[in-house]
Amino acid sequence: RVMYSRFLEVLPNAVHDQLNKGRDLYLVDVRPAYEYTRGHPPGAVSIPLERISQMEIRRELGDEAGRQSPLYLISGSGEKAVKAATKLQQEGLHQCLLVRGGTDAWSEDYHLS
Repeated sequence: RVMYSRFLEVLPNAVHDQLNKGRDLYLVDVRPAYEYTRGHPPGAVSIPLERISQMEIRRELGDEAGRQSPLYLISGSGEKAVKAATKLQQEGLHQCLLVRGGTDAWSEDYHLS
């Protein structure tokens, strides 16, 4: 099933390339903690969907994430990432990007830590 959203989507390889170049990215995995521990993109911070909020993002990542710098959101298939982005946008974080296809797509081409 295809999900349509008003958020920009970024392909996993674009995020992977940025990480490989040593760029600091704000990458948040919004899956439940037990799924995160089974494997996640390198450098991803775990903030499960039920805990996601502007305050939590600021506490974990600082003031820039989602404001001056893009916040990359990833989930299993992408559905939870859309919900997280919607909530964060309503709370004033307007630079949310979705990793297209989520960790499912990521794991097809790249290793999960």
